Amino acid sequence: MRGMLTKDIRLMLQQKKFFIFLIFIAIFINYGSDDYFIIGYLTFACSIFVLSTMSYDEYDNCYPFLMTLPVDRKSYVKEKFLFGLLLGAVAWIVGVVISLGSHIIRTQDLAYTEFFLMAVIYIPIFMILLSITIPFQLKFGGEKSRIVMLGTVGAVFLVVHLLIKLAENMGVDIDAIENALSAVHIGLINAALILVAVVGLMISYMISSAIMEKKDF
Repeated sequence: MRGMLTKDIRLMLQQKKFFIFLIFIAIFINYGSDDYFIIGYLTFACSIFVLSTMSYDEYDNCYPFLMTLPVDRKSYVKEKFLFGLLLGAVAWIVGVVISLGSHIIRTQDLAYTEFFLMAVIYIPIFMILLSITIPFQLKFGGEKSRIVMLGTVGAVFLVVHLLIKLAENMGVDIDAIENALSAVHIGLINAALILVAVVGLMISYMISSAIMEKKDF
């Protein structure tokens, strides 16, 4: 697994110009938006690169060659999750540093506790995104996975919309629920999201491992 991780890191370093460009774009956009934008932007953008490494592995039927190395299928899946988490963590730290600097420049008084609580919320969201994208990529490949994910996201939004409409027709006070949720401390929301994200990662890893075990090369 260490060799696979080294391969992906070296592949990432070969595209360092892209990441530098990504940071400059994020800084430029950040000046015209919320200070927290760059944290989410960089963190989520890095999830795309994780999928890119998987596309490289899939290209020209490269999987059979990789499996001749001292790497089994479960180790391959484990490495992708580990690489994604490491990349997301680095991107999050870079985003926090830039956002913090921008926040300090713009405002004299900075509530550090509130800032970091707001920044932390992007970590579980990234973990959930990673949990969704990796199994789709393994199952359907690069092109099909994008179509399936878009369809899935659209279906989820449709179901949520229908549930809200159904609740309104049943006399449920949606505004009261929103007010109650807004009153919940952001720390509790972060804790709940992290718990969901960790459980999601575990389930996603098991699903991804099962997909990889059944995958024909």
